[in-house]
Amino acid sequence: MRRGAEQGKKRRKRKLRWGRVFLVIFLPVGILGLAYIYQCWDIWRFSKESAKGNADAAVVLGAAAWGPKPSPVFAARLDHAADMYLDGRVKKIIVTGGVGRLGGPSEAEVGKRYLARHGVDAVDVIEENQSRRTFDNLLNAERLMEEANLDNCMVVSDPLHMKRSIVMAKVLGIKAESSPTHTSAYKSQSEKLKFLMREGWFMLGYRMGLVR
Repeated sequence: MRRGAEQGKKRRKRKLRWGRVFLVIFLPVGILGLAYIYQCWDIWRFSKESAKGNADAAVVLGAAAWGPKPSPVFAARLDHAADMYLDGRVKKIIVTGGVGRLGGPSEAEVGKRYLARHGVDAVDVIEENQSRRTFDNLLNAERLMEEANLDNCMVVSDPLHMKRSIVMAKVLGIKAESSPTHTSAYKSQSEKLKFLMREGWFMLGYRMGLVR
């Protein structure tokens, strides 16, 4: 009887120990995983939303420039902003992005030249050529909007980038709506999935205050 009682006591201790392990390790990991899955779903859902009205400006979020030319990702964003301008939906275009790691002209400078070649009047293009991250793109764009007396804007980027961009814009107090590109350099399902997974981590990190 005594031996059986001792074995039962050991089993209860093991169960208690594993219960603590679950609470300390597995439960937080599970919650984090569910939060990540939700963020990915929310990003995918929001990527299909696009404002239909007009705005004072389009804010084009920066992407890589290949020397004097915009990368395909950046070009798609610039094309979309140019279309809105030529359709009379926006009065100004703010192009954002500083100099890349390899040097050369800033993304904003490359963007302004590209827009000029696609029918946008240079006086209606405002350069923000200091930022390297989405948050700083928007932070500096907000200052430029205030200086130019622009009340609201359409934020232009890839569809899967829009959720994080609009959340950040709202936090900064920018009156912003989503206007994702109609086309994207991320064409294959694997490329889109990689983009979505990356954005999910960035969005989760931003929500937790770990990144911006």
